[in-house]
Amino acid sequence: MADTGPTGPGSPPKVPMPSCDSSQCQSALAAVATDRNRVLSKCAQVEATKGRRDILAIIAGALLTAGLAALAGAAVATGTFFGFPAAIVLLLVAVSLLATALLFAIAAAAAAIQFGIQQGELNAERTRFTDDASKVTMSCPSSCWGDLALPPCPD
Repeated sequence: MADTGPTGPGSPPKVPMPSCDSSQCQSALAAVATDRNRVLSKCAQVEATKGRRDILAIIAGALLTAGLAALAGAAVATGTFFGFPAAIVLLLVAVSLLATALLFAIAAAAAAIQFGIQQGELNAERTRFTDDASKVTMSCPSSCWGDLALPPCPD
């Protein structure tokens, strides 16, 4: 007679679930804990880069506005003979402010690129977490799982 297994004829035999203390389960749980920390760390990096990008852009905008105002002031100062020295000074100030604004704009663009890269890395860490959380569900009894929810990035 054929082996019927524990659930009836033709059914595959049931494989016992490893215990919470098994190396397979402990390894899967450790990977999820590590992944959780990686996700939270990457969230902090993304948020810091976003803040840096925003501040640099604000500074660039303020410097651009000040530079354009100084340039307008230089144009107005040239209206009189005695205003010509003031116009030269305002023109030099305007050029300096506009050049500094350009530097801050370049730094903001670099931070924006870094922000995009870090968002991709964060998505990769989230994928790793969900993959490892799935391994926990297959390697451990449900009483061992703990929190398998993807950790959210704080706002």
